[in-house]
Amino acid sequence: MNDRKFQMENIAIIGLGLIGGSIAKALRKSPIKLKIAAFDNKETIELALEEKVIDQKLNSIEEAAEYDFIILSLPTDLSLKFFKKLIPLIKKDAIISDVCSVKGPFEKEWQGAESKGFYIGGHPMTGKEIGGFKNSDPLLFENAVYIISDKAKETKRISDFLQFVNLIGARGIYLDPFLHDDVVANVSHLPQLLSVALLNSVSSNNGTINYLNFAAGGFRDLTRIASSNFDIWKSIIELNKKDIISSIDNFQKNLNRIKKMVEE
Repeated sequence: MNDRKFQMENIAIIGLGLIGGSIAKALRKSPIKLKIAAFDNKETIELALEEKVIDQKLNSIEEAAEYDFIILSLPTDLSLKFFKKLIPLIKKDAIISDVCSVKGPFEKEWQGAESKGFYIGGHPMTGKEIGGFKNSDPLLFENAVYIISDKAKETKRISDFLQFVNLIGARGIYLDPFLHDDVVANVSHLPQLLSVALLNSVSSNNGTINYLNFAAGGFRDLTRIASSNFDIWKSIIELNKKDIISSIDNFQKNLNRIKKMVEE
């Protein structure tokens, strides 16, 4: 990290699930003294305060507008909803960001809006199949790729955002937000759907035995992520439908090619 003073001492995190909670824990363990506030349900906030992961709670989404750095870490549809609400409210030179795995809709919304602050879209390429604050981990981002929208590359606050990425242990890589959605449709969204499809395919075999009782490590590795929360994936699929369908079409072509090779 460079020697420039970090300019985002007041941070608001909206959503303390796996990613938001891990960001808060990673920042709390960083060498920089930060004021961290968060918005979530009462139980999660009380636990985060008890563990001293955050300093105070936000009583409303709108309160986040008073902070230097706002991170939206809710399911994609909710993050987009509150993103729209906060755009005109954030203070001058503040940064608003999100950690969602779909970037195009946020970029389109930002391009058509007016704000005193800056939007820097981000997507840390890491996670677990089990979410929630209790499963959050300050080491979750260690050496992980953190995709950053290249639309924000020239903003005057980008240096601060890069320092934030470094503080949590990740490596920033710039990518066009719309190209991002195509990339993650293939390397993240498609594997999630294939994992579910494979598990359902084997589970639906009719017979006197349960095929899953004989599944070994390879099958478990391929289907591990099938247990991920569908409430989170529902909005991702809805907002990135076009690219996901394209990735499925391409995969089907390759699967048909393999099928033909087996037949021959």
